[in-house]
Amino acid sequence: MYLPAEFTVTDPTAITNFVSEVGAADLISMNQQGRPDATRLPIRWDVDAAAVTERGWGQVRAHFARANPQWRAIGGGAEVLLVVSGPQVYVSPSAYPSKLEHGRVVPTWNYAVAHLRGTATIHDDAPWLHAFVTDLTNQHESKRAEPWAVSDAPASYVEQLLTEIVGIEIAITEVTVKFKLSQNKDTADYEGVRSQLASSPHGESQLVAKLMAPDNYAKGSGV
Repeated sequence: MYLPAEFTVTDPTAITNFVSEVGAADLISMNQQGRPDATRLPIRWDVDAAAVTERGWGQVRAHFARANPQWRAIGGGAEVLLVVSGPQVYVSPSAYPSKLEHGRVVPTWNYAVAHLRGTATIHDDAPWLHAFVTDLTNQHESKRAEPWAVSDAPASYVEQLLTEIVGIEIAITEVTVKFKLSQNKDTADYEGVRSQLASSPHGESQLVAKLMAPDNYAKGSGV
């Protein structure tokens, strides 16, 4: 990833919050023909943000549909890339007050993205899969007033569905995060962009504006 310093996010809590809030990633791997494959997967990142320097970046767990051929080409120890995409939006030059001063402005694209690289292990056993889907479900259902649990479904039904998926665990070895949010602009132009996006009727624009709120991009919150 091309990563200018002003767009780089390095705080572990900011990074893990961002990935958790997005909740899914495009998993990219090489197939047996030497071509890249990609599948968007819901993910769970098992990591202690407060201890990443001592313990590393932990593991990401996910699952494929068994019918998806991508997992069959991922051997034990293969390197894969997870791309976690946050909100993104076109930025018009009309947002910059400096347009009226000198006109030397052009359009750009603001976005938030994380790249997680690591080595993969395929899991095709029911206990591992049951534990994973339970953890993943609890992660998302915990935000609801009346959470649904895997145990709410008939056990035989869950057992059958587990035969239709295959798990993957990625030991994360490298993390790069880029929040390109007009930080390279002066204060007036930065605020011009944030104000225009915040007043937009489009949800994606408003999400980017929330990331641009004071200190928000540094904290990795608001996605």
